Amino acid sequence: MKFRIQRYPDGDDRRWFVEFWNVTGKKRKWISNKKYPSESDKEGYIESLIRDFKNNSLSIEISPPKGSKPIINLNSANEIALSMYKGEVRQTTENCYQSSLKKFIFFLNEPNRKLNSVTQSDALRFLSYLINEQQNSINSRNAYLLWLKAVFDRFFRFGYIKENPFVGIKLLVATPEGHKPYTDAQKKMVFEQIRDDDKQLLIVVLLIYQCFLRPNEIAQLKKKHIDFERCRINVSKNISKTKIAKYPRFNAKLKLELEQYFDGADAEDFLVARNKTFGKFPMRPQSLWLRHRKVLQKLNLTDSGLTLYSWKHTGNIELYKMTSDVKLIQRQNGHSTLLMTDRYLRDLGLLLDDEDQEIELPSF
Repeated sequence: MKFRIQRYPDGDDRRWFVEFWNVTGKKRKWISNKKYPSESDKEGYIESLIRDFKNNSLSIEISPPKGSKPIINLNSANEIALSMYKGEVRQTTENCYQSSLKKFIFFLNEPNRKLNSVTQSDALRFLSYLINEQQNSINSRNAYLLWLKAVFDRFFRFGYIKENPFVGIKLLVATPEGHKPYTDAQKKMVFEQIRDDDKQLLIVVLLIYQCFLRPNEIAQLKKKHIDFERCRINVSKNISKTKIAKYPRFNAKLKLELEQYFDGADAEDFLVARNKTFGKFPMRPQSLWLRHRKVLQKLNLTDSGLTLYSWKHTGNIELYKMTSDVKLIQRQNGHSTLLMTDRYLRDLGLLLDDEDQEIELPSF
């Protein structure tokens, strides 16, 4: 355990203290002026502390230079990070910091590696992995970059690392051509084609369109997650991309489609399994993207910016136009905050500041 001793000269009434560092962060042992009035009394107490450390087989090291911290490994990084911003940020922000750092450490897969050895190359490999292997969107990749940049900035300012490996990495610009919403005519055309060709894919599209689920989430759903009585889907935090449980609703029409699709299924059967039906062996979500793209190719829509994920944007736009209920949209999407929903709707072009001009303000 490392420590430093803070002494003050004669005439200074401030209390001396001994400051310690361990895996949970920094702690202080205050020395009472009343109990130890003279310098010799204080020094004697400090010597007794050192003896206690030695008796407990704890190593004693000279105080680290100002601004430096003990070298830690990745296995301890999350716990130390939590102590650095605990109580200083909102719970949702803290959750983002924690989950992003955990995912980065899991990706590196070297728990005993020193935190100060993490390089910008590691950071870039992780961000590339999010897009190419995890199939995260550019916006998600950018969010991870900002969260991790903030966490490592704390490590830097607290002296645990000499430089922030995420500094200097640029945000990517999401191309507006990707995941464009469907027009009414396109929606009708694609629905009819999928209904004729692929019943399983139709169910997937309907769940994205009405319940705003992501393909990766749908691939993990089982029949037991469908609450037919309440017309809700139980998406646990282990399934949800945002690691927050959500319970999107579906209407009577989709309920009928789901009941017909799951006819004969067991509670443990996956919704998306092999042979284009339910079953015990889940299908990789990439297969859904490929099958959906083939449908678009048949209809000559592959160059229009439409994708499987476009159904989520399409459903959100239609629900907002029907209700203007941002709280409902937040719940249906499983967004942790209204700010997240607000940004999402603005990205879709639904919330514009100039709309405020049309609202009558209170008079006096």
